[in-house]
Amino acid sequence: MVDTSTLRAAVDRADEVFRESRGLLRGGARVDVAKLYALQGRLARALYALEQQILGFKQQTKELVAGKKRGDPAEDFLGKIQRIEEHIHAAESAIDRGKVIGDSFAWLFIAHDQPLLRKHYEHERLNHLPVGTGGIGEIEFIANAPRWGSHVALYHGITTFLRIGDVSFVNLQTGKIEGMAELKTRRVAPDQIRVSVTYVGQKLLFDAPPLDRAPPPADAGPADAQKFRDILRRQEEKIRVALASPAQGKKPIHRFEGAGVEFAPQALEELFDQAAVAAPSCVQFSPSVHLVGIKLPVATLADRVLNQDPVGAEAIVARVGPELVKAGTVGNPDNALEFGWLVFPSEGRYQLPFGVPPLLWWPIRPEVIEAMAAGSFSVMTFFNPAALIASLKRQGFTVLKKHPVRGFELRRPVGKTHEIAFKNVDYFFNLVSRHLMTEASVVDLIARLADDIAQRKLGGRIDLEMVFRGWDSTT
Repeated sequence: MVDTSTLRAAVDRADEVFRESRGLLRGGARVDVAKLYALQGRLARALYALEQQILGFKQQTKELVAGKKRGDPAEDFLGKIQRIEEHIHAAESAIDRGKVIGDSFAWLFIAHDQPLLRKHYEHERLNHLPVGTGGIGEIEFIANAPRWGSHVALYHGITTFLRIGDVSFVNLQTGKIEGMAELKTRRVAPDQIRVSVTYVGQKLLFDAPPLDRAPPPADAGPADAQKFRDILRRQEEKIRVALASPAQGKKPIHRFEGAGVEFAPQALEELFDQAAVAAPSCVQFSPSVHLVGIKLPVATLADRVLNQDPVGAEAIVARVGPELVKAGTVGNPDNALEFGWLVFPSEGRYQLPFGVPPLLWWPIRPEVIEAMAAGSFSVMTFFNPAALIASLKRQGFTVLKKHPVRGFELRRPVGKTHEIAFKNVDYFFNLVSRHLMTEASVVDLIARLADDIAQRKLGGRIDLEMVFRGWDSTT
């Protein structure tokens, strides 16, 4: 029932686009500008084809469940459901490889605008591209109109971090996002669609329709027309808020300038050089983090995503894990161990964290980046928080935790009667355990945040807005 060959063919076609796109982005001065502008359309088509595979698999699940409810023979029902889920996971894993490219492309234009990026990150990420007529309209728009005079359109659907609206418009002369648009598509003939653009922002080199006169589909009834207008009104408001200046935000924030953390992925080069097929390498990245590098035999991306455990992760954890636990301080109650994957998690979906550059712009050798992006080199992370907790205690913090490696809360006295409490600090711990930020720089950042708050005599609950230094650099 599950058609592996069709999925494999779709992944193979997508991988061709992925490889060419990575080469274009990493081409530097030799880049073909025309092909670079066409990259978004080609990437979007490849991701759309994979999303259609997922849609087909989900439809098969619905048919199986419906058949079981009708009393149809349910031979190996659970086995069939599991195989479908495995194929969905494989398609999603391939899509995530493409989203790394989309993130890297958009990063070139928007990395410096941290206030706008922060607003995007406040919204929930959509894991799937729209399929059907709406998805086709978005793809055709970006494929046929990537340039608008001095502006370039950025399609949000190929990224994980652009979440407000469907398209952003970047002024190539100023480098600023000057507008966003919501796209609505309807089919007007069997082989023809019409894309309506609701635009908010500075005027571009085309005549946009007035925002309050965006027409509903011609064949819509009164109820559908009102629903259409309501959707546009909500999206327009989100876009206006995103484009507003930070001072116009509704919540009071404490702006912390220069939140410098040191991103140090160079250890991956040593890990890559030491690793061999069937012979993982291990290096200590920091007092709390060890990295294990695994090179895979020559294979296609389809081979890798369709294999549920291509690197033998369970065997590696069983062999390496106990040794790393022993390496911690004997008898320390903070000893614990969590393992994960760099960039591409084994569970859940890839997404670019706030404050971390996309993989294609990491300051390491191109062959290491390509191997990680293509899936021929994978990196496991082993995190023991004991050393990180000890460093925070030396800075005067009391460390409370709800889980051995997650759910931390930090407290530090201020004078004789007050204290500062940091909640939801897993973000900072993740910078160390999953995103190759140096332990010392993260601890220093948290300490400086506490010092700054104490000196300013800020009280009550406050939201921190950190402005990172040097995070938008590319190589």
